[in-house]
Amino acid sequence: IALQMPTAFAQVPLDQLDSMVQQGRHVVEVQLTAQSVDLPIMGGGKYHAMTFNGQVPGPTVRATQGDIVRVTLTIPSTEATPHGDDFHASQMSAGNFGAVKPGDSRTFAFIAEVPGQFKYHCSGVNVAAMDQHVLSGMYGLTIIDPLNGYNPLVVDKTDVQGGKVVVVHHR
Repeated sequence: IALQMPTAFAQVPLDQLDSMVQQGRHVVEVQLTAQSVDLPIMGGGKYHAMTFNGQVPGPTVRATQGDIVRVTLTIPSTEATPHGDDFHASQMSAGNFGAVKPGDSRTFAFIAEVPGQFKYHCSGVNVAAMDQHVLSGMYGLTIIDPLNGYNPLVVDKTDVQGGKVVVVHHR
C-alpha cells in the first residue's frame, strides 16, 4: 500500500506572491523560531521545552479568509534537531513542508480559504518524532476570520423568571 498525500490545496508558490499582492491580496507575515528553552514550573523547577518563539503555546496567528499567510520557520544553529511546521489552516500535509535543519530557514505560503480555528504544530523530522515535539511545547493556534465577518448574536438577553432562565431571541 502506498500512502498518497495530496499537495497543498491552498498553497501559493512564493514566486507568485508579488503579483497576488498587486491584485489586492493581503499578506499576513508569520515568523517562527524553533528553540529549546527552560520554562518555569509552578511550585519551582524548570521544564525543558521545545517552543515556537520561546513560548508555549506558540504565538497566535490571525488572518481573514482570503488572506495569504506567509510562514517562515527558522531553526537556530544551536538547536540539536531539525523541526518542521504543520499549519492545519493551510490544508496541506506536514510532509509537504519537510524538516528544516539547524542553521536554516524555510518559507511557505497559503491562502486562508476556510474560516475557523486551527492548530499548528511542529511536524518533527519529516513527521518522525512529531508527537515528542508537540508534547514538548511546539504547537499554537491559527484563527481565520470569515471574509464577511461573523453572524450577529441571536440572543438579545437572558432573564430569570420564576426560577427559570428565559432567552429572548433576536429576529
